[in-house]
Amino acid sequence: MELWITLSVLGLLFNSFVIVLFKYISLSANTILNSILHYNIFGGIISLLIVLFGNMRGSKEINFYTNRRILYLLGGMAVLRLMFAYFKFKGAVLAPNPAYSMVIIACSSILVMMCSLVLFKCHINYKTLLGVLVILFGIFIVIRYSRENSIFWSTYI
Repeated sequence: MELWITLSVLGLLFNSFVIVLFKYISLSANTILNSILHYNIFGGIISLLIVLFGNMRGSKEINFYTNRRILYLLGGMAVLRLMFAYFKFKGAVLAPNPAYSMVIIACSSILVMMCSLVLFKCHINYKTLLGVLVILFGIFIVIRYSRENSIFWSTYI
């Protein structure tokens, strides 16, 4: 198995655990926004420690302080990450099952694929396109039948 597949599966597992833990925390937390801010503060502190200890070992990284363009892009990414975290966790808390929200958010892979086609000149084959259609059909099913009073629930369960 290729390394990127293993790393992607690990990312999937960690993200799943974070969502389940956040749903659990939200049952007793004051506000979702406070929980998200604390989550990001702890992540920022851990990231800062990793960067500091990495620099102490003499690792060669990009110098973000001399390249303003990268610094601005990182600032924009931080704002987008906070917005993403808010919508992701708020959707997971409000959904009857957090998995419904995560399925819709997982469609970001389609958007990333379309952006990669345009920005990075990547190519896709017909099987990948068929996979995108299957994903979109699955999202339609989740949105249509995620309500507990839907026809699906009363008919089949």
